[in-house]
Amino acid sequence: MDASEHQGPARQANALVTAVVYPNAPARARLAALTVIIPVYNESRTVDQLLGRVSGIEIDKQIVIVDDGSNDGTAQVLEQWQDQSDVEVVRHERNRGKGAAIQNGADAGDGPVCDDSRRGFRI
Repeated sequence: MDASEHQGPARQANALVTAVVYPNAPARARLAALTVIIPVYNESRTVDQLLGRVSGIEIDKQIVIVDDGSNDGTAQVLEQWQDQSDVEVVRHERNRGKGAAIQNGADAGDGPVCDDSRRGFRI
């Protein structure tokens, strides 16, 4: 096992982000602010747990969650997160698609952007 396997997920994420943002930085370098965009549609059963996990990662970040017109109670779950200092909730009244959700999330954010999708885009 290497050293990263003995660390928790937050430490592993810190190391990964440090390596991506500052490839030649020392291991203990302070991380740049990061905006994490999370587009969601009808995720009332999972969005609370997802936000809990992402907000628990110990990096300087802003989470922008974009509810893309959900009709299953997602908006009500997100109301609980609106007052968190590192969470910005954006709501579309109707479903506009993932691209619009990501664009509106990027517009609402104030740091470098990290897209949550595996086949995301690069900024």
